Amino acid sequence: MKSDAPLNLRHREILSAIVRAYIETGEPVGSRTISKRRTETLSPASIRNVMADLADSGYLSQPHTSAGRVPTSKAFHFFVQAINAHRVPQAEAERMANELRSLDSIGERMERSSSILTELTRNVGIAAALPELAQ
Repeated sequence: MKSDAPLNLRHREILSAIVRAYIETGEPVGSRTISKRRTETLSPASIRNVMADLADSGYLSQPHTSAGRVPTSKAFHFFVQAINAHRVPQAEAERMANELRSLDSIGERMERSSSILTELTRNVGIAAALPELAQ
């Protein structure tokens, strides 16, 4: 893989998983760790091959021969760009803001805010009101 070539889907998914795991643990990430986290079955050997390609392209470094890989600044830049690519379009953001403004009570706004957060992140959404705003 050339260092300036665009990453294919598998490479992007594995690189994102490596960056997430590294952010969570602060430790070099091994192929077995990524293999266990993926829903699509892929052997650690296949992941090691992708990791080698990513290292050749400047996305990963390996502190020691037997260690896992560590994301480089190029990998973090890719990761941030990928997050930004999933931003909510302006029209959708305005629609959500108008919807929230149309609700009468702070309780309704909190409930809807939590639902929107859940939809956007595909995670648990929790919203809390500041006491001075609830009056």
